[in-house]
Amino acid sequence: MGLGSIGKVHLEHSLGIADLVSVVDPNLEVAKYLESHFDRNKICYYSTIQEIHQVPAINLAVIANWGPDHTTSFHELVELGVNFFIIEKPLASKIEDLEELKAVIARGKIKVICNLTWSYSHFMQQLERITKIYSLGPVRNILVSGGAKCLVTNGIHYLALAIQIFGSEATEVTALTYNSPINPRASRFLFLAGSAIWEFPDDRYLNISFSNESHLQLSAILIFSRGKLVIEGNQASLFKISDENTFKIDKPTRTYLATEPIEQFSAFIDSLGNDGLVNIYEKFINAEPWGDLELGIQATEAILGMLIADSSKMSTTLPLNQTDLNKYRFHDWMIS
Repeated sequence: MGLGSIGKVHLEHSLGIADLVSVVDPNLEVAKYLESHFDRNKICYYSTIQEIHQVPAINLAVIANWGPDHTTSFHELVELGVNFFIIEKPLASKIEDLEELKAVIARGKIKVICNLTWSYSHFMQQLERITKIYSLGPVRNILVSGGAKCLVTNGIHYLALAIQIFGSEATEVTALTYNSPINPRASRFLFLAGSAIWEFPDDRYLNISFSNESHLQLSAILIFSRGKLVIEGNQASLFKISDENTFKIDKPTRTYLATEPIEQFSAFIDSLGNDGLVNIYEKFINAEPWGDLELGIQATEAILGMLIADSSKMSTTLPLNQTDLNKYRFHDWMIS
């Protein structure tokens, strides 16, 4: 469902594992694109889900259309008997839709994975490896900054990683953001710059800051007790405080620069060239446990909490409390 830039990526993965792929997208330009596709004989095009009733049973559905349409598409596909889903992030554009999705999943029959690609890559294994080998101590803070990247679209990937790294969902968020009508999907969707800080237990933080007036590619820094990991694109560069300076640490306020380079490695793509999305599809192919939606729900709720914090100009607790749930339940934030 949906054949934009990420939808095309899903199409290629799907064609690699399926005899027949049905594509649903109201944009007639998509039909033209598919007509010239190398595997066009394996593709059926439909402009609406209602047209899809004539095809055989659907084993896996991918929802990659605009965020506000995710829940409607999900319900329509469930009515067609689909049990396995990949849904793009963020899962929903409003609290009501996220709660509906959670309620359906809670019944146990429907299985969903949110495509938080990095979180299904080899990154966490790499992080565990370097932490043990080099005695860096735990990750204390994560700092992400750059130019015109969206706090929602791009920020949610780092939120998911932070939840995994810190082993907990965020407990509070503060934000000061501004929107620019530059979203490549459509100008009516938010493209948020500014700054947001999510607090995690044990005084750990994720801090993201973007500027829509800058063309600088984003970078991330993971701050360990005795080192740092700099991630730019797919390259991760690890530095530590030198052993000489480490021995000088005698009190909490004694700090040194982590200038000693240790190693570089591929952050999100393994030695076989596989990223997290490849791993997600392999889970389905190999009939591995499917439906790890908790991470997607927590990351999406943390994004909604950021939007509420910015709107109210107050910090917002997470998970969302009943007051915020009631006040903002039906508000569509137009995120995608």
